[in-house]
Order: sequence, then C-alpha cells, then structure tokens
Amino acid sequence: MYPSLARQIQPLVEEACDRMEYEGSFMFDEYPDQLTIHRLSRNIYEKMDKKTYQDDVMMQEATGRNWLEDFVTVMLLNEMYQRRCRRRDRRCGGIF
Repeated sequence: MYPSLARQIQPLVEEACDRMEYEGSFMFDEYPDQLTIHRLSRNIYEKMDKKTYQDDVMMQEATGRNWLEDFVTVMLLNEMYQRRCRRRDRRCGGIF
C-alpha cells in the first residue's frame, strides 16, 4: 500500500513505537509532547540508510527544508494514532 520509501521506513517507526508502548508512556498522553515527538522522529531519521536517498539528501541541503525527516514524523504520528485507537478500543470494550 505504501510506496517503497515508506515501506523501508515503516519497520523503524514500528520498532520505536514498540519501545514506547507501555503504561504511562507519553504516546498515550492526551497531548503528547511536541519536543519528544520531534526527538523520536529525528532518532528514526538518523537510523535510516542515507546512501539510498543520496540525491534527496543533496536536494534538502540546497533547499534547507528536510522533507524526509518531515515524512518520518508523519509516519510516526500515524502509527501513534493507530496504536492509541487500538488501546482505547480495548479499554472501552469497543464502544467507540
């Protein structure tokens, strides 16, 4: 369903969310901390193999905007949202 780039990033995002999925985690806060989300997405971005995206990285340096890191953040937020929905459904007995 995802393009090839997203399919390569998805396992890194899932691994990060697996580590955060515990009782009291910031992932399940009503308003997750923006700085923590940014730090986590930056860590995921740093783990990526940059050789694969060499042309994109060079383009980012020219424009100054890091779209690939923004893309990782969007994927992270989407995964967090899905896990929050699953958790809510389990806690509320599927009422919602």
